[in-house]
Amino acid sequence: MDLTVWDATAVRELFCVLYGGHRDSHGEWHPNVHEAARRRRVSVRTVQRWLKARDDGQASIPPAQLAAITGRRRVRRSDLRREELQRMRQKKMLEREALGRGRGNLRADYSETGWLEPHVVLVLEDTQRPLRRIAVVKDSQTARRRATRGATVVDVSVARNKFLAERTRYEYLEAVGPWRIMLPGRSVPTGHTQVWLASAPLPTTPLNIDE
Repeated sequence: MDLTVWDATAVRELFCVLYGGHRDSHGEWHPNVHEAARRRRVSVRTVQRWLKARDDGQASIPPAQLAAITGRRRVRRSDLRREELQRMRQKKMLEREALGRGRGNLRADYSETGWLEPHVVLVLEDTQRPLRRIAVVKDSQTARRRATRGATVVDVSVARNKFLAERTRYEYLEAVGPWRIMLPGRSVPTGHTQVWLASAPLPTTPLNIDE
């Protein structure tokens, strides 16, 4: 999480996620300032002042206040380390695959798991909150339908196997890293540590999807 790159839109989205809000007919999110004021123990006018955009596009909220609000929402270092280990594992599997037959033959270990079949990388946006998340599933209508339930599909990439799809997942998460937040596990279906604010720039995909 890098708060220095957050603009006023990102801060409003964060307030919507934490305190509720609604999206208007133009697609812009508006936080519930009354709930935010109650939870932060400040006046409604103070919250409104925090959310107001400055001339440079940044929100007017003092950095110390924003840091206090986001403190418990930062992705834990342990989660980031685990993601890095997973990404390195996918890289090693792809390197092994590139060796071809013999040492590079993955079928003996993974032919029955379905991991060698095509998979899709789905970027999904919550219909009720300004949040996006990523899902990796088999390239089938049933799997896609299950994964996209209650969400809007923002982007889709197809990978030749799960190893490549998973590596793409972690490349994507790295690209949106400054806007990632962590939510309680019950707040999202899966991947509560792998969500980010919807206004984050969308990385160019596919990311090495055809390698």
